[in-house]
Amino acid sequence: QGDFIQWLDSDDILDRDKIGTQMKVYQDVDSSKTFLTSSFGTFFHNIKRAKFEKNSLWQDLTPIDWMLNKFTDNVWINPTAWLVERSLTEKGGKWEEKIARSGDDDGEYMCRIIKNADLVKFVGEAKCYYRIGNFGSLNWNSRKALEELYLSLRLSTEHLRAIEDSERTRYACLNYIQVWFDYFDDPGEPARKKMQEYARELGGELVEPRLKAKYIPFQLILGKKFARKMHNFLPKIKLRISSKLEAWQ
Repeated sequence: QGDFIQWLDSDDILDRDKIGTQMKVYQDVDSSKTFLTSSFGTFFHNIKRAKFEKNSLWQDLTPIDWMLNKFTDNVWINPTAWLVERSLTEKGGKWEEKIARSGDDDGEYMCRIIKNADLVKFVGEAKCYYRIGNFGSLNWNSRKALEELYLSLRLSTEHLRAIEDSERTRYACLNYIQVWFDYFDDPGEPARKKMQEYARELGGELVEPRLKAKYIPFQLILGKKFARKMHNFLPKIKLRISSKLEAWQ
């Protein structure tokens, strides 16, 4: 019912002064259409061990520059960092449920809101904490999930192109969908064809997905499909081990 919306996943944590610190900064900005963000740290169990790693979004940016940085550098801001003025939220519309399994539904929503903003204001003194090491139900091996991922990526990049459709924005969009193209490694996948067609619309071509060198032995011995499974599975195991080690300390 308030004038601002604070998003918060059930496993993440707000610093007790996060909202207050952002509101103090908001009082000095000229536009009510200001999208507020904050710093965020990643943690497993104890926020005192949280790691704050800056990226190119940790600064004040215009909406177009914010999306250019996001797409070109493949970086993000955790949703818990947002604080959004209600009228700006309402103008952006509801969360898009039809891409809920894409893994990028929050990214699309954020771009949609920021498209209607005048400024993205970064408040570094405000803090929140993003819990990592949890393994949800996202699975990009299913055809439905890949269709939703394609749609989410397309919607996200079209928000930038709605502000400016130029060579530099199309390049940023092409770079962004290339990052996600690794998940579309099945030649018979319909969403893969759509991704390639969209890349041509942007004026480029997508490079075929390639496994990192350390996974090549898996491919040579057990085949590409198994190597892809290892590519998706082993980082999760590494994260799980790190989480357990911290819990024991």
